Amino acid sequence: MLNYNLAEAGYKCDDKDIDDGVVTELNLWYSNTFSLYRTYYAWVKNYARKMKRGVYTKKLAIQGIANNYVPQIMRDYKQANGLSAVNKCTKLATAYDIVDSIESDIKDQSIEYWIKFEIPHGY
Repeated sequence: MLNYNLAEAGYKCDDKDIDDGVVTELNLWYSNTFSLYRTYYAWVKNYARKMKRGVYTKKLAIQGIANNYVPQIMRDYKQANGLSAVNKCTKLATAYDIVDSIESDIKDQSIEYWIKFEIPHGY
């Protein structure tokens, strides 16, 4: 059966092709790793700027996260825990969850808040 969330964003992935366990692990990993979560804020700022200009599209946001941020998360996770190969649909599902989280964060605050937001520095 086609995954509704990804289909709505323009991607064709079956639910059976998505490893939900890996998606959950990667989402937990980036949200609990300071350097990765710091990068998350950079993505939020970027997408807030795009929303303000009116050029933001969810499909391209998912593609950008899947091609750039998810591999970064996977490398970091693999170094600490080991990780076998991850298929494209699992990467897209992880990216979809991250983009949903970004959109939620932007809606919780204002776009202006995120544009002016200073990314936290190390301890």
